[in-house]
Amino acid sequence: MKPLLPILASMAVLAACTTTIEVPVAPVTLSDAEFSELFEDAYTTSNQPLSEQRFTALIARDDLTTYQLARAYQGRGIKRGIYVRDDPMAFPQCSVLDYKKMEEIAPDHPNLKYMYEDRTYQFDRSHYFPDAPMECQEAALAYAQELAAKE
Repeated sequence: MKPLLPILASMAVLAACTTTIEVPVAPVTLSDAEFSELFEDAYTTSNQPLSEQRFTALIARDDLTTYQLARAYQGRGIKRGIYVRDDPMAFPQCSVLDYKKMEEIAPDHPNLKYMYEDRTYQFDRSHYFPDAPMECQEAALAYAQELAAKE
């Protein structure tokens, strides 16, 4: 029994020293079906202030995937460009800023081709809307210069 005592004591010491290994848990994200429902709800309303509100709330969520967040920015950018002056942020200059966020968040997003086309259109017509919010005008001008420098 004596030779067993040091072994048992060593095992007790080792057991006391073990640490629990925490396995990282993947963050909970919104399912694509749930996201699509919220996106469509924001996108299909013809009331631009309500659409703006819904997209902004969607963008503020912390359970979106990168692609979902980029898509929400694209949706809000599209609506801002379509319903110009129907909301304080509904101007081409504000629209292109959402497109900038989309590209920053997901530079490989499958919708970028469509975003690039609409971004060009929104930049081309922005001079017709000098009453856009000043913060959008200034940021859109800086963004246009940034894009021109890349060409």
